[in-house]
Amino acid sequence: MKTKIILLLLLCSLTSFSQTIEKLKVATKKIYDANYTMDFDTIVNLTYPKIVETLGGKNAMLNKLDSDYQNDEFRMRLELVTPVFQYSEIKKIEGKTFCVITYRNPIRYFFENKLDNDTAVKKSIG
Repeated sequence: MKTKIILLLLLCSLTSFSQTIEKLKVATKKIYDANYTMDFDTIVNLTYPKIVETLGGKNAMLNKLDSDYQNDEFRMRLELVTPVFQYSEIKKIEGKTFCVITYRNPIRYFFENKLDNDTAVKKSIG
């Protein structure tokens, strides 16, 4: 589950306004802040369109994000940190611009019901 937000950020389409690393840094901060504040519309708007399409469109992705952040089983929240982003070289592939962004993103899960030992171990591994 922890990788969902990281992958979302890694696969963001920021090509419309990010042709340099400096501009990309501004856009990266926008999507990071949107994840922290749970601004799902901004997340969807900054996400690579093929990902949105793969998830079934904007409404389906909004529902998925809402479900990922809170559902009957748990609530997920990003911890407030100052992230250190690492940027790969900006590459053009088939006329589109891409850059892989990596960072560590601590996440907390608040389970709605107390977990027994076996379930807690399974959740921490998976």
